[in-house]
Amino acid sequence: MDVRHLRYFVAIVEHNGFTRAAAALRIAQPSLSHAIRTLETELGVPLFHRAGRRILLTTAGESLLGPARRVLADFTAIETVTASMRDLTAGRLTVTAPPSIAVHSLVPWIGAFVREYPAISVEFLEAPDSNRAAARVRRAEADLGVLEALRADAELVQYRCPPIELFVALPPGSVIGEGETVRFAELADVPFVAGRPGTRVRSVLDDAVGRYGLRVAVATEERETVVPLVVSGVGAAVVPAPFARDAALHGAVVRKLDPPVDLPVQLVHRAAGSMTPAAAAFLELALRAEAGPAEP
Repeated sequence: MDVRHLRYFVAIVEHNGFTRAAAALRIAQPSLSHAIRTLETELGVPLFHRAGRRILLTTAGESLLGPARRVLADFTAIETVTASMRDLTAGRLTVTAPPSIAVHSLVPWIGAFVREYPAISVEFLEAPDSNRAAARVRRAEADLGVLEALRADAELVQYRCPPIELFVALPPGSVIGEGETVRFAELADVPFVAGRPGTRVRSVLDDAVGRYGLRVAVATEERETVVPLVVSGVGAAVVPAPFARDAALHGAVVRKLDPPVDLPVQLVHRAAGSMTPAAAAFLELALRAEAGPAEP
């Protein structure tokens, strides 16, 4: 099996069609179609349903997609090792993270990495949440992920990162408690904006709702709407440090929690397959910046 045919197959899926894939690959569309027919003949199954200009993956095509991406990731690692192992004068790095974690942890690392390895191209894939960031790493769509701490996962190697402190952001002009800290027990009469379910931030709020009788006025799955809702006076919100800074800049009253609450963060990569030199260099940089092996 020619690895180019797997690359063509994945390109068709990612570009949603033969025409755009051929343009991205810089080959003639007939050549691309011939390569896919050859691949289908070798495998003995069709990979695409063709309905006019639309294409859909067959069941066999869906089954091939994950393994094909992993093969291409490993092949890219081999190619990159031979081309730039010593001095990282070429290569590509793909990283993924949810927005709040990216701003706090990943963006500074990317900045340091680009300064140290300016020849490496870096692509950031934003993930809606940590579970989907982890899934992208497992599927080899990203080399590395920075996300909320997971339970032990045999498919991923995990490293601790510095945690992100959580704050309470209150509407402008709020007068709650004294000083720079606030306890959840003091917020029983304050309506809250709840973020995406399944996240550490949401679980902290849900626990406080159960313990102290807090009331959720608005629930939203879009992180980008939380701070505007707070600033508009809808209610308070539990937010990570980057969102707290943004809320303060827009006039919100921001308080530390008493006792403090942190968002545990991990950096992960696939346990199977080879890491590219760029990914290995980024991991080394992150380890120097205080990430460490996760607890077993």
